[in-house]
Amino acid sequence: MTGVAAWRFAAAARPGTGHVREGLPCQDRYACQVVPSTQGPVLVAVVSDGAGSAAESARGAELICAELLDEIRCRLADGVPAGTDWLRACVAAVRERLFAEAERLGLPPRELAATLLCAVLAPDWSAFAQIGDGAIVTPELGTGAWAWMFWPQRGEYANTTSFLTDPAALERLEADSLPHGQDEVALFTDGLQHLVLDYGAQRVHDPFFDRILGPVRHSSARGEDHTLSTGLEAYLGSPPVASRTDDDLTLVLASRVTEPADLAPTH
Repeated sequence: MTGVAAWRFAAAARPGTGHVREGLPCQDRYACQVVPSTQGPVLVAVVSDGAGSAAESARGAELICAELLDEIRCRLADGVPAGTDWLRACVAAVRERLFAEAERLGLPPRELAATLLCAVLAPDWSAFAQIGDGAIVTPELGTGAWAWMFWPQRGEYANTTSFLTDPAALERLEADSLPHGQDEVALFTDGLQHLVLDYGAQRVHDPFFDRILGPVRHSSARGEDHTLSTGLEAYLGSPPVASRTDDDLTLVLASRVTEPADLAPTH
């Protein structure tokens, strides 16, 4: 019996202990949605980390996530894109909206500074984009070993990175595509990167993702599993995590599972 592939995902953002001590809100944002296309369901995940030094960075991160998701949804409605030029164009359009929002608020664009991570996973292709730190990781085809798409970007000075509002942001934008689908992906902001990436070897800590994706793989939900998202938020605030980082934390986990055809929706 032919199976039908369906996405399940869990996602959460939580303020870091440093922000809690200072009475600051979480400046991370994310958006994740399963979008229809002519090829079948496409997972679109966007994560953004607002710059701690920017007055309206949370607003910038929120705009990046919402607007990029909307741009990609519109592109998919027009047909199945190829390569990464279309994704670069989507990011450029969102950057223009950031600048327009800054002008509306009477602020310089740097006050909405935020990073960008994006994964678009179709049945037969995958596309990724990144500006700034944090990372997107996914299993390598044929090996199952977890690999990063782009290593976290560092800025000109220590402990700095790139933001979509930077003058040279589009030149620093990294984008890549794969000629096949990916069944699993994780996106995370820099609050987690030192916990799950081996900086010496520039490798991903495989056991972490193999373990934490287990519940998502076995979820009976379609789309977001809200119970798992709630549990993930609690995990990000747990002592083993909070004791190792004081930055805001965001993690998106997604897995495409093949269901028996008789369990798939009929509409």
